[in-house]
Amino acid sequence: MLPIGGLKEKLLAAHRAGLFEVILPKDNEKDLAEVPENLRTAMKMHFVETVDQVLAIALERPLPHIDETVEPISTIRPHRNLLRRISRSFPVLNSHLGLPRRAFRFASTIRVK
Repeated sequence: MLPIGGLKEKLLAAHRAGLFEVILPKDNEKDLAEVPENLRTAMKMHFVETVDQVLAIALERPLPHIDETVEPISTIRPHRNLLRRISRSFPVLNSHLGLPRRAFRFASTIRVK
């Protein structure tokens, strides 16, 4: 987690908005001297180093454990008849735009004044 700037102002704004618990980067712990004492006692501050720590605090329940031995899902290829039907429905011009012919015919009839 990277440190943030303007910690005092951000904490004052959060307190004014009704937030009494905040998650902050560990590197900003040294900036607490700038924050007024009454604000430090009124707010619960969590200092974190990783996103996993942020999620553990922010989520209602812990993250599920993922087994490292899970094999990746094999790629799913569409049925070849489906590919033929799609290619017949959208004949593409040999241009860099790759527009269907119907769209090209319509666009060629538009006149700009």
